[in-house]
Amino acid sequence: MDADSCTVERDGSNRKVTPRSMDVLLYLAEHSDRIVSSNELLDAFWSPVASDHAVHKAIAELRYAMGDNGRYQRVIKTIPKRGYKLLLLPGSPEKVQDNGKLAGFVEVLLHEFKYTDYKSLGIGLCAALVLSCLLLLATIVEPQPDTRRSFVLAVYPFQLQAEDQQTVSLFALNLYSNLVTTLSRQEQLLIIPVGGYESQNSELSRQSGAGVGSSDYQVRGVIVQTERQIQLFLSLVRSSSGIVEYSERLTIEPSALKEVPDELIDRLANIVASHLHETHNSNLANARIRY
Repeated sequence: MDADSCTVERDGSNRKVTPRSMDVLLYLAEHSDRIVSSNELLDAFWSPVASDHAVHKAIAELRYAMGDNGRYQRVIKTIPKRGYKLLLLPGSPEKVQDNGKLAGFVEVLLHEFKYTDYKSLGIGLCAALVLSCLLLLATIVEPQPDTRRSFVLAVYPFQLQAEDQQTVSLFALNLYSNLVTTLSRQEQLLIIPVGGYESQNSELSRQSGAGVGSSDYQVRGVIVQTERQIQLFLSLVRSSSGIVEYSERLTIEPSALKEVPDELIDRLANIVASHLHETHNSNLANARIRY
């Protein structure tokens, strides 16, 4: 990572993040030996009136920049009801390119390995293997609660508030169609397309559980075009109560109206999947505590 330019590089891909998100990443790296709570991050980087939503947004942005997501969490781990923990420590470009320390470490390791007590090492490995087998056996014998949870999403076409209705309408239709397709490929997500696109995917609708009334959440969006910019507002609404549980505002480049970028579709799908994953983990933790 480069804190000065607020960029994160992973697998040769550079992505910029907001200065505040970079501050959060630096803070998590500084305290990587422990779990950092949302309240701690709020106190450190936000005003007293800010909510957990601000922290969730920063974490989602960092995960997107680092090729991570809320489902697999290979970089930033969400600990339900406790906070976040950084699993992989980022390095500066200079440190990543500096192999001298690594070579020295390997040399010391080989030197120490030369004088290893192989008998003790063998006994330790056998003990670890026996313990692993016992833990695995206990897992198989004792029924574990099913942590998998399928969500039914009703995805609505994007509403428009635009001057150039024809161009923006075509962009909104393509974005909606691609978002439905991408979400339908996510494990544990069942999609109900709502609107004009629904007739083209009636089979998918039947597999998803018939109607919108059976959905857990609704994915709704509004595209607003002004003289200066184009903005997309995405909301995740709980169907049973109508409460907006999560919302996001994205700025769209005018050049994107000609062809919907895959990056935008992946980001929208990641926002939805990440929030649902965190919500399910939190509910599961509460259920276990009550039990």
